Amino acid sequence: MARYCPICDGVMAVKTVEVEVSQGPHSKVIQVPAEVCQKCGERIYPAESEQKIKKLEEEMVSAEQEFD
Repeated sequence: MARYCPICDGVMAVKTVEVEVSQGPHSKVIQVPAEVCQKCGERIYPAESEQKIKKLEEEMVSAEQEFD
């Protein structure tokens, strides 16, 4: 059964997308699964993807603090 975008009612499709995670002057691009609206591009990240992004953010904060 198709899911629909909460913004524009377009059809959502599961895709692998790039997300840029930044902390201060540092950034890293990772690929994670997300549902992407075929009409407006809105992204909905599953819990697994959100956890991966959050973990990377925390690692970048820790690394930044080590060098301060």
